[in-house]
Amino acid sequence: MQLHCIVTFGEKFFEPIYKFLTGYDPIPRIYNSNGILTLSPGNRAHELPDQVIIWISELQNAAKNIHGLFQEELIENNSFINSEDTNELYKSLQEGINKALDGFTKWMSPWIHLPLSVCRLGSNHGQEFARAFLHVFFSKQYTNISWHENSYIEFLEEDLQNNITNTFGLMEALQEPNFFNEFENFSNSVSNEYWKFPMIYSFIKYRIWSIVVHQQQLEGMFNRYDIKVHANMSKELQESRIILSGPDNEDVNITQEKLQKTRQQFREERNIKNKNENEKTLSREEAANSILNSFLNL
Repeated sequence: MQLHCIVTFGEKFFEPIYKFLTGYDPIPRIYNSNGILTLSPGNRAHELPDQVIIWISELQNAAKNIHGLFQEELIENNSFINSEDTNELYKSLQEGINKALDGFTKWMSPWIHLPLSVCRLGSNHGQEFARAFLHVFFSKQYTNISWHENSYIEFLEEDLQNNITNTFGLMEALQEPNFFNEFENFSNSVSNEYWKFPMIYSFIKYRIWSIVVHQQQLEGMFNRYDIKVHANMSKELQESRIILSGPDNEDVNITQEKLQKTRQQFREERNIKNKNENEKTLSREEAANSILNSFLNL
């Protein structure tokens, strides 16, 4: 039953995320002589900051409503196990969702803060982010602030309070008067016709739209559970990882001491291999010198 719930959770939550990351933005954004073109699949950094907020919100709602998320599984479960086991299943599902929420938030939340939040400049709400940025960093005052703009202001102010001031090169670019004036005009524009603002368009096209996100995000999610690239994971998780991917013999007792011994054996074998390769290299050099000397002595 737990496995069934895990599959359901993956289908409802992680599968749409993977499809988004490997998919493409359907809105044409690149302007050239042939018209306006869409970006290539994976170039969705401009969408991620707002999308991450949606995903985190969905996970938070799932954590608050386990019955709603696993309604079919729990109803089916009630038909063949007692109430005590049902409560234990519910508890384990609650703990699992909370851990998933915690891990996902830690991994993806950098997208909603500086410097990666600057990627919003190339999104559908680029003008609103520009206005929020001018408000927070240059004390510009605006009326009729939208919901998105107010949200961006809150995140940027939080970043400043936490001494996060890396702006992906945007602040440095704004020190140039022509760029600043164009940025301000862009912030007050009513459409996403970036190409009408050449300096802004160049900044967005080469710094934001060019970022391919699917590989780094997908690999990162998997690597958090990969012992080869995450050696500092807990002892229990290391042992579980080895058990799942190791021999099928149930009599094998894997412990931290055995893991340490195995790593030491690997290091010793690697050192011996490196030594042998060095000796082979040295013998080749000696043979080459011998041949050279024989020709020189003729």
